[in-house]
Amino acid sequence: NGVTEIKNTVVWRRALEYAATLDLTVFINAADAWLQKQGCVHEGTVSARLGLSGIPESAETIAVSRDLILIEQTGVRAHFHSLSTGKAVKLIREAQDRGLPVTADVSAHHLHLCEHDLGNYDSFSHVMPPLRGVRDREQLKQGLRDGVIQAVSSHHQPLDADAKLGPFAETTPGLSALETLLPLTLKLVEDDEISLHQAIASLTCQPAAILGIDAGQLKAGASADICIIDPDVQYDCLPSAFISAGKNSPFGGWLFQHQVSHTLFQGKVVYQREPN
Repeated sequence: NGVTEIKNTVVWRRALEYAATLDLTVFINAADAWLQKQGCVHEGTVSARLGLSGIPESAETIAVSRDLILIEQTGVRAHFHSLSTGKAVKLIREAQDRGLPVTADVSAHHLHLCEHDLGNYDSFSHVMPPLRGVRDREQLKQGLRDGVIQAVSSHHQPLDADAKLGPFAETTPGLSALETLLPLTLKLVEDDEISLHQAIASLTCQPAAILGIDAGQLKAGASADICIIDPDVQYDCLPSAFISAGKNSPFGGWLFQHQVSHTLFQGKVVYQREPN
């Protein structure tokens, strides 16, 4: 899947040095492998109640702390993918204040769900990194508001139906999230969590800037890649109707607004919503 886990810190440091020399951006999924592998949900009151092995927040913060030290030492440009803890946001905020070239993103589901949404062993809420506490969720939203987190990602992981069957700890983590990314991000606007400008930027120009590509903006001479959104429509989220082969979503039954009506690629209409 293109993700490499480097356990040897010497190798990791040298990789960062080479990336810095080549002016590359390193994308990091910050997780201590040993602490993360010991559990399947956030370590807290809910994991204790359900009798499930927990993953402590230190699984993320230890990795973020180590990586920030090496980033400062090597001068590499780095992006932290799919943050889940408030303490990690604080660490990255402090690093940015010191002038380190670091950015971050958060998944849309971590901005709306928390450990309590595991309910009665709902495997659709089994994700990695795990859904954290309510305080973590609020600190992630604050990080997005303040610009510490620049992008909202789908963290799209479509799975077969069988992957979510069986005891919670034995199910495969991940959710089918591409089709809920836009409505969940704009729901933050509806709830007065972020501005419309912040929401759109977090899905378009800011991710493009992190990736170093000329995209995500409407301007003279730019490719006419445009998504037209109908802000007035309301619809129920029906995972069974997803175009994606993966129907594994905990958002079934949620009422959404803001539906895509047209998509243009290089000036040509490639999608048009069917009339109701």
